[in-house]
Amino acid sequence: MDMPFTAILATTKETLTALEISITQLRQYPKGDLLCPECKTVMFPRGRKGYLPHFVHTKKTENCSLAGESQYHLALKLGIYEKCLESYKDAKISVEYSIVKDNKIIRRADVMVLFPTGYGIAFEIQLSPISLEEIKNRTIDYYEQGYDVQWIVKKTTNSDIKDWLLDHGSLNVLTTSDFKSAVISSETLESTLPY
Repeated sequence: MDMPFTAILATTKETLTALEISITQLRQYPKGDLLCPECKTVMFPRGRKGYLPHFVHTKKTENCSLAGESQYHLALKLGIYEKCLESYKDAKISVEYSIVKDNKIIRRADVMVLFPTGYGIAFEIQLSPISLEEIKNRTIDYYEQGYDVQWIVKKTTNSDIKDWLLDHGSLNVLTTSDFKSAVISSETLESTLPY
């Protein structure tokens, strides 16, 4: 599946979010002006019945992490985004937020909460298999940039991974066995507040 929520305008480098702009407005941009924030492939907006509004790559991309997100992943991302907007009134909430180090994107948070103090919380949804080593590397990358990270994993995720996540810092592992009823509770979000 190919369903990122964000695209970059080729002409201005502005980030557009399909959750904040109507599909009708997005379709007004000239063909070729919407690019994938990661691989820079041309994209187009899609909004159809039964699907969340999103962008689609015009050609198959092998190494773009945004090209492989499922409808379930998008639904969870949208739920977290909306809950964060509701819970963190004083913060800037972004989807598919790029973490940059030395002018290079090193990570892309599914949802990022940025407080005026500079504190941040990255939300990472991990529904596909991943190694413990990769979880550690991603978590450390966020910590090194000064961000906490909350992981959302499936109930069936390897217990070593869940144990490691629970044992480190203020991490909470939110498990979902039924994607249709996946809800992030306000108590969980409130437990991540920096004060």
